[in-house]
Amino acid sequence: MRSALKGAAIAAVFCLFPAGFAIAMPLAGFLAVLFYRKRSWRAESSRRSGFKLGALAGLFAFMIFGLFVAVEASIPASRDEFRKLMIDQLHTLQSRYSDPEQRADIEYFASPKGFPLFIALATASLCAFFVFFAGIGGAVAAALLRRRGPPG
Repeated sequence: MRSALKGAAIAAVFCLFPAGFAIAMPLAGFLAVLFYRKRSWRAESSRRSGFKLGALAGLFAFMIFGLFVAVEASIPASRDEFRKLMIDQLHTLQSRYSDPEQRADIEYFASPKGFPLFIALATASLCAFFVFFAGIGGAVAAALLRRRGPPG
């Protein structure tokens, strides 16, 4: 748990930078496995256990990042700016599609009734990305950091 929390905290801070998500997600898992290996005298970690530890770190990183976003969103000026930015992004996305059905779906998400659903779906997707890519980072760390003994 401690190792996953440490890796998650470092990765959540990286998310605050513009291109930080691309680095932060796998970094959370990689660091969790690295910190765990430094603390544990246990036998070697498999890629599967590395993935699990990385996925846990990804979940923690998502929760810490979510806390940062919630604090920022609690400021009224930031909340209005965030909503405007998201609706602008939805309208940009809508302009790319020619199918009227897809355009209507996107318009629904931009409406006051559909916007909370859009935020919920975006949040769930972001959580899944954090968990999956941090798990991949953990599996890679477990494979790369394997102790190599004498040839046997």
